[in-house]
Amino acid sequence: MNWYAKLLEQDTRSGVIKMMLFVAVVLGLFIAWLLPSEAKADERLSAFVEVQTVYPELEKNLVLDGGLRHWFNDQWSVKAFFMVKRAWAQAHVGPVWQPLPWLQVGASLGASQNSGKFRLRTAYCLIMAHKGFSFSGFVELDHVAYQGDHKAIWYDLNLMYKALPWLSVGVKDRRPVGLGPSFQFRYWKATLWVAWAPFGSERAEFVPERFVFGLKFGF
Repeated sequence: MNWYAKLLEQDTRSGVIKMMLFVAVVLGLFIAWLLPSEAKADERLSAFVEVQTVYPELEKNLVLDGGLRHWFNDQWSVKAFFMVKRAWAQAHVGPVWQPLPWLQVGASLGASQNSGKFRLRTAYCLIMAHKGFSFSGFVELDHVAYQGDHKAIWYDLNLMYKALPWLSVGVKDRRPVGLGPSFQFRYWKATLWVAWAPFGSERAEFVPERFVFGLKFGF
């Protein structure tokens, strides 16, 4: 067995792989932040980092994610995304098309890893916004989802209304967390969001103590 196969089989190495992925993306975000002001002035490049979790199991569900997006013109851009959750991590990159001022669709290709085992991962997004109302839908799938394993499907759906310059209200449905009212609070480059998700996304259940929330910084 060659050295590469042995590396992937050792669970202790998964933390190293995950850290390398994290460092690479965070370094990219930092470089983007340091780019000349003229590159940012026309909004060709943007980036974000975010911390999120689910109550009541805060530590178990703690997630760090972030991304980069570069616009080539008024219709086409490319985005990169990463996420780290304990021993699990993912990253993917792909194009986003904006055929209309209020509509964006995108698709990405990448990989996820858990304990050194890699899986092909795809992601899709749909974003619509008009007069204060917005919908954003994100779906991610491991390759086994295309073979019928629905547990390998993750989604996050948000229907929001911008009530004030600093406040948006609406509904969030995230698998596998749940469904419920959502609130976003914006100040400067930071957005604090929280959703009460007592209703199950796929089964009849009511868990009143369940919340999902996060803090996001844009650059």
